[in-house]
Amino acid sequence: DNYVYFGDYGLLDGDSSYYDGDYGYDMMISRWPVRTSTELGTIIDKVRSYEASTNFGTWRTTITLVADDEYGDGGRYEGLIHTSQTTMLEQDHLPPAFRRNKIYCWEYPFNSERAKPDVNEAIVKSLNEGTLLINYVGHGNPETWAHERIFLKAVEVPQLTNADRLSLFFAASCSIGFFDDPGREGMAEELLRMSAGGAIGVVAATRLVYAGDNGALNRQVFDILFGSDDLSICQSLFIAKTIRQYSSGYITQRLNDRKFTFLGDPMLQLGTPHYDLSFTDYPDMIRALDTHYVAGEVVDRATGNHVHLNGSADIFVHDSELLTKHLGVNDQGQVVDSLIYTKNGPIVYKGSVEITDGYFDFSFMAPLDIGYGGEGARIFAYAVSDEFDGFGLADSIPVSSEITATDDSTGPSIVYSFGDRNNFIPGDRISPGEPLVLALTDSSGINLTGGSGHGITLIIDNIMENVINLTDLFQYDAGSFKSGEIRYENTGLEPGRHSFKIKAWDNANNSSTAEFDFVIAESEQFMITDVLNYPNPMEENTTFSFSLVFPASKVSLEIFTVSGKRIFNFEDNAVPADYHEFYTWDGRDADGDRVATGVYIYKVTAFSMNNDDVVESFGKVVVIN
Repeated sequence: DNYVYFGDYGLLDGDSSYYDGDYGYDMMISRWPVRTSTELGTIIDKVRSYEASTNFGTWRTTITLVADDEYGDGGRYEGLIHTSQTTMLEQDHLPPAFRRNKIYCWEYPFNSERAKPDVNEAIVKSLNEGTLLINYVGHGNPETWAHERIFLKAVEVPQLTNADRLSLFFAASCSIGFFDDPGREGMAEELLRMSAGGAIGVVAATRLVYAGDNGALNRQVFDILFGSDDLSICQSLFIAKTIRQYSSGYITQRLNDRKFTFLGDPMLQLGTPHYDLSFTDYPDMIRALDTHYVAGEVVDRATGNHVHLNGSADIFVHDSELLTKHLGVNDQGQVVDSLIYTKNGPIVYKGSVEITDGYFDFSFMAPLDIGYGGEGARIFAYAVSDEFDGFGLADSIPVSSEITATDDSTGPSIVYSFGDRNNFIPGDRISPGEPLVLALTDSSGINLTGGSGHGITLIIDNIMENVINLTDLFQYDAGSFKSGEIRYENTGLEPGRHSFKIKAWDNANNSSTAEFDFVIAESEQFMITDVLNYPNPMEENTTFSFSLVFPASKVSLEIFTVSGKRIFNFEDNAVPADYHEFYTWDGRDADGDRVATGVYIYKVTAFSMNNDDVVESFGKVVVIN
């Protein structure tokens, strides 16, 4: 047989649900593909963590949809079925309150080996950032997705670090769920067993299956899975199979469905948010450069009653979806097919607000770069407290063709630093990998659409090829639509001097730039730099300053006579990595007496956080009375 099926073990009354006259399954069965007690413990730990309700986050409201392109083996044209099925699934079988992350392979370029590495990167990024469910439609085998090798068991799977944001995988594809060869491990097995992340469960086929029936089963499972809060993932799969069995006498459909199995806990439910968020006040139309007010409440999904919950809500306001048309071109270069589908509308606002007694409200300003005349702007909200979470959507909001007048003609304020530093000065030395921190403020808010070249950009070392778009990293400060922050993980730069140039736009399309240089330390070695005192010589007082590349558990300042007698000492604990104006000395000794005119020696000593490293720096201070 061209399938591996173990569902017969669930037919305890002796009849088979794949023959006429059967009355259905007696129990639901799934599989844990473990080989050792350690692997068994890993899966148990993953299930416990997933069900513990401690790993809340907006990832629980995100569905990632991956669709194979139109090209098969050797680049042969096969039609638009994979993305067409994904589009149907997204539009008609997925609740609208879930945010879609669409990874459609035909939107990504080939490399010289007919692979699409940008797709691989997008999939890993989506999984590591967190996605409740990832759905793949297309070709596959136990080692990879698609002929373009967009997700490989040996390469991408080990890169997953989503242990606290585990995903359900659904693969409408061949052989992803392969598990029955003791000498060969399938992708689904590895995803479920890996401890660093991967999957909380996998719905996939064990052998060759066919696109039409794959898509129909995929849609049926989604209808059941998202249509009930009471069913497990495994139950949803087997109920879908049963419904399809009795809805048609088409024998191929039955055989195709038999090859799909669930690897995971059979009683595990999908981790969708517990409550709903209802918007009680929101704009009936969005207008560019106008400030809009939104209010809502937390409600019980089953009863519709108000829930008295305290916490916070993450808010995402999106412009209308973008209609896109893709042309199917066959091997002879002829346009033989087309598909109209939607892309997510640009983000207009992204921030967080406080929830008090189950109520929340916020304001946002719509940018000039908005889809005038659109009909589908959306407001997503995700709420979280110590014990529960919830989500909601206000959609189909029209966008006005008019613009509200403004006299704003200045760009955003840009304040830059690294890590937790409060006193960064251009030219300072920083530790390798210390993140760039940008604080942006503007009375009109910050443009987050990224349209018409109006994104937040970073140019490294004045090389235009080193332009990085930071727009997606921006988050408004809690309760604000005028100020926010970006944290960019500054990795991959060699030690030495570098420059950053930042450009940002406000919602009225006024821009600002900030440019500065810095030095990346040669290594992770603990050090103290730029030690000096000013003024020197001193009359009334002098200030001692220095920079730390890494935080110190303690820093001390000692002042000595030229004969070596210590006359003054000061120290401070838990000193962060930063530039510090450490202490202002008034020229008095430990007894409070003014020291005599002359030259004195000072020593600044820094202790590393684990006290393994101690560094010292000496200097001279001249006192004039």
